[in-house]
Amino acid sequence: MNAYFIPKMKYKIINNIQLLRALAAINVIIFHTIGTSTLYDLDTNFLSYFEGWGKNGVDLFFVISGFVIYHSHQNKKLEFKEFIKARFIRIIPAYYILTTVFVLLVLILPSLFKSFSLGADHLVSSYLFVSNLFLDKNPVLYLGWTLEWEIFFYFLFAFSIFLKNENLKIFFLITTIFLATIIFSSSLIGLEFILGILIAKIYHTDIKVKNPQLLLIVGLILLSASIFVNLNIDRFFTWGIPCSLIVCACLYIKQTSNKLLIYLGNASYSIYLIQVFTIPAFYKIVLMTKLPITNDILAFFCIVGTVVVGSTFYILIEKPSHTYFKGLLRRK
Repeated sequence: MNAYFIPKMKYKIINNIQLLRALAAINVIIFHTIGTSTLYDLDTNFLSYFEGWGKNGVDLFFVISGFVIYHSHQNKKLEFKEFIKARFIRIIPAYYILTTVFVLLVLILPSLFKSFSLGADHLVSSYLFVSNLFLDKNPVLYLGWTLEWEIFFYFLFAFSIFLKNENLKIFFLITTIFLATIIFSSSLIGLEFILGILIAKIYHTDIKVKNPQLLLIVGLILLSASIFVNLNIDRFFTWGIPCSLIVCACLYIKQTSNKLLIYLGNASYSIYLIQVFTIPAFYKIVLMTKLPITNDILAFFCIVGTVVVGSTFYILIEKPSHTYFKGLLRRK
């Protein structure tokens, strides 16, 4: 057995997965920070090279999600309703709070959102996680399009609970995710959940990954290549497959004990969502104050500031609200 291997059934939370969650959130922030800097004519020089790298954050999240959901519920007796409740109290409170804050800002300070139109159908579909499905547009909190995929995956997994045979359950998940992705999406990004499921299945078998370090290196090389080479192929191949290699490798190499990285992984959901507010706010303030610093330094502070604000939101809002609703459900 690999010296760095962690016993599979003893640990629910895998530190390296938390590290990857933090990396995924920061990658998305990098991508949107670079895009926003360009929008405000404050183009970066050095950081602009990492725009291609930043695009892979969502793909990494999806592979991780597929893995975590299957891994954390393996050999565990589940009920449909209890699973849905548990996932919803994890996702909905922070998302609803920030969506509501965004809507209030649009209504109170419309001059800051001149290019944004808010209709009743858009608002309702955003809260119901069906904006892309019924309106073919992103929800009010634009990053919510990824959560609409997540909610879809959660429901499919919940329905798979009724299937007692494990192989039949996996077949059901792979088939339904594949068909839904092909029929309803212009991208193959939904297939990245399948990659995560397959990694979890491997992790719970006697199959040994003999050289995870090599797997990690190959994944990083393929992912890094997207910075310099535009292959003009679907993101599933450009980022999804390399991300799956990295996730798989990180299960079998030495687990990080860095408390900061683990904490950022725990706070990654808040960090991911809060950028909708922090990035544009930062650049609006910069334009108003005309700070005499380079565009790359501005972008760097924007990225760090977003992580700090997101981490604070996690401590003050997300974590307490999750604890509250979790306790509320237990009392019922």
